[in-house]
Amino acid sequence: MENMQLNAEDREIAQEARRVVYADDVIDLRYLFRSWWRGSWFIVLCAVAGLAAGLWEMKKFVPQYTASMVVAPAAGGNQTGIGDAGFRGFSSVASAFGFGLAQSGTMTSFDRLTVLLGSVTLARRLQERHQLMQLVYSGSWDLEAQAWIRPSGERFERAERLRAFFNLAIWRPPSISSLARYVGSNVVIAELEGTGFREVTVASTDPDFARHLLETVYFEADELLREQDQESTQVQKAYLENKVEKSAIVEIRTGLVGLLMQQENKAMLLESDLPYSARIVEPAYTTDRPTAPNVKTYTGIGLVGGAGGGFALVTLIALFRRES
Repeated sequence: MENMQLNAEDREIAQEARRVVYADDVIDLRYLFRSWWRGSWFIVLCAVAGLAAGLWEMKKFVPQYTASMVVAPAAGGNQTGIGDAGFRGFSSVASAFGFGLAQSGTMTSFDRLTVLLGSVTLARRLQERHQLMQLVYSGSWDLEAQAWIRPSGERFERAERLRAFFNLAIWRPPSISSLARYVGSNVVIAELEGTGFREVTVASTDPDFARHLLETVYFEADELLREQDQESTQVQKAYLENKVEKSAIVEIRTGLVGLLMQQENKAMLLESDLPYSARIVEPAYTTDRPTAPNVKTYTGIGLVGGAGGGFALVTLIALFRRES
């Protein structure tokens, strides 16, 4: 009897241990729902705080005006072709004398202009002709002293010392390279879907400056590209003329004359006053309305983020108390 009683007690102890383990491994949803209900005031408070933060961010939104211009890139990249037959006839001669004839799929003049927009060469030209740095960084330019203004204050100096300690970049006055980065990042070229046209845009808080920057940068880049090609064409023409005079073989001389005609045709086109890399379809204009913050985005993210954070915090506290 004693043994049977002991066995019964052992079974009860084992069952109780299993119940304890089972209870520890399973989350009681009723307990969680009660915790959520009791902490609902905190979740609502967090949601309101998130909504207020979203509205504050919307208040700090800085409206911008967009200046736009639509262009049609020049077919063939403004490179004078000589036809398929001419290309086959002159390609070997051109290769022998270091001239690469344009073929389909090669980089166009407009592609080169796109790369040129963020170049130091263009930035230096813009600074020399238009003093663009003083306009872009007008808040840091002392007009009377004709010098850049270094920020001051204890916070700035402390940040500078910290950056210097960690070998980070410290403040320097604007330079040509910084102007090149500004132009390259602010002048945006996008393809209009379903067409061969490109839209060139610039956004700024000042509508007049946005349009001025767009027109100045684009037309200076286009003119710089024309000048580069004019210089290259003149060099190639002089080289070919010299080779024609010295060549005695009729076949080579004929090929050289064909190449010289190609360069002459290109030089004539380069003298035109029309835009070089693209045709202007829609001249530069500025939107009459500034950009506005998206109310749903700002308030929605704040509201959902605040409520989600409050809900997660209430859940963690409830689980911690249960484990304790």
